[in-house]
Amino acid sequence: MCLIATRFKMAISQYEIGRRLRNARKACYVTQENAAKAIGISCSALSQMESGQRGVSSLELDRLAQLYLRDARTFLDDRFEETNAVSAMFQAHPKLRAVRQPCNPCDAAGNSTGSS
Repeated sequence: MCLIATRFKMAISQYEIGRRLRNARKACYVTQENAAKAIGISCSALSQMESGQRGVSSLELDRLAQLYLRDARTFLDDRFEETNAVSAMFQAHPKLRAVRQPCNPCDAAGNSTGSS
């Protein structure tokens, strides 16, 4: 905690980190369900994180950052950018915009979407 207070100009609240995580997830067109599966937590746990009702561990933050193609430190920085270059590219390019999912979190977690 001391590192966060000294490294950055202002302390980032649990609510603000959750808001940033939700915005990053939406910018990548990833559902809460798929993001939760990808990092091995329940959908309700992710929902609680994104609403600021639950803290985010450093491991969870790192995994979510990788899933959303971001550096984990950006979620703690006082100058958070709502979109990154990859998500901006998907939103701007008409052919890529139609795809609507730059990454498949289920594949990243080794899960399949089909039933067996």
